[in-house]
Amino acid sequence: MVYFNEAIEPTLDPARLVQFHVFDDRYASNITGFVNISLVNDNNLTLDCGAGLFSFTEGSNTPVFLAGLLSLSDLDTDHTVSEASVEITNAQLGDEIAVSSSLSSFIRIQQSNNGARVDLSGEAMVTEYQVWIASYSPSFEHSYFMDIFFCLKFQNVLRSLTFINRESEPSMVQRSIHVTVNSPGDSQSCRILVSLLFVNDNPPIVDLSGPLQPSINHTASLNYNFMSQASVPIASQDATITDLDADGRIESLEANLTAGFPNDGIFLSETSGCPIDNSSTCHLRLVT
Repeated sequence: MVYFNEAIEPTLDPARLVQFHVFDDRYASNITGFVNISLVNDNNLTLDCGAGLFSFTEGSNTPVFLAGLLSLSDLDTDHTVSEASVEITNAQLGDEIAVSSSLSSFIRIQQSNNGARVDLSGEAMVTEYQVWIASYSPSFEHSYFMDIFFCLKFQNVLRSLTFINRESEPSMVQRSIHVTVNSPGDSQSCRILVSLLFVNDNPPIVDLSGPLQPSINHTASLNYNFMSQASVPIASQDATITDLDADGRIESLEANLTAGFPNDGIFLSETSGCPIDNSSTCHLRLVT
């Protein structure tokens, strides 16, 4: 005589009762047997980060939500998730990820790596949750509801994942964020990408004299010789043009010679210049 259950994931509780009745020609004996169902963790977790590409605008003070469509499930009866981690694998200065603490009952949250990593631990949750439930139903020790609750709890916390960078000029490197979820004997991961959108909010800085001089202006003196065409540099060889924006891009340079006289001019080479003829302004524009 054997007991069997053909369900792929049978209900664990309560224990099965088998009653035996034995008769002879005068008396009957009754005895009860019990069958406990033990879990076999034979299904992998299913983890999907949902939409995997997001963008964050430089200078934004509002975190961007990354995992609103994340899904986490386990076909095993207990639906146990022991821990999870979220980490920016190529974190840059000012990067920070976080999850909502208001959703984290029975799950412990720890932030590390200067805000670039979040760890979730649920190992202490089972005991705490059973004690909480037992206060309402002393006979309640383990149930399918508790296990579903446990898995969904991790999912809800992970769905609150946000990214922010408060640097005025953050790196434009695309961030790669890995989400890993562990259950006894199994680990699953998925990836979220965050692109940073550049904002051109700093003017170029021009120093015609170079960094070693006290002034950014440059004064040139031309020694005129009527026997030859004379020219003089109008900027130091140490002159610099910088841009504090993250891309550091300079699209063009314009130089205007104003209040000039006939035969005056400015040029970079024999083929790139602007002599003054009948106008008192010489306009030279360079495009990168």
